[in-house]
Amino acid sequence: MPNIKNIVIDDLGHIMVNEAMARIQESGFKKFNEIAMHMTQIFNEIDNMRDDIRVACHFHQVKTLVEGYKPEVKIKTIGKILETWYSIEELFDIVLYTDVHFDEKKKPVYGYITEYSSELPAKSPEGMFEESKVTNDLLKVLNTMEAYYN
Repeated sequence: MPNIKNIVIDDLGHIMVNEAMARIQESGFKKFNEIAMHMTQIFNEIDNMRDDIRVACHFHQVKTLVEGYKPEVKIKTIGKILETWYSIEELFDIVLYTDVHFDEKKKPVYGYITEYSSELPAKSPEGMFEESKVTNDLLKVLNTMEAYYN
């Protein structure tokens, strides 16, 4: 369908969780290998899509303490294969993290972090975004990406 230009997968983490929960009675590690394989198949399909299709994949994040004190944020996955053998963030040219802060009226304000910081492994090509934080407007982000690459 040539009229489709944007695909949003919300959320890939739940795809993993749903498969794991459907297979909860299975013992052993084979199911985790298969879940990792299924995720790899999804990533391969994304890579093989038409060049004019923009794909936004949403995940949840997990924050852990490395060595007991350094915060590390990464994409939340099921099983250790995708965490140790495979860095999902490396598969994408652009990785944005959600930013939530509260305004003076204590109302949440949502946005995206576009650049790497000491706490978040966000990334985007240099010059794509004017600021390291942008508004929570996925269509605006997708249009910014399209303008950058065209």
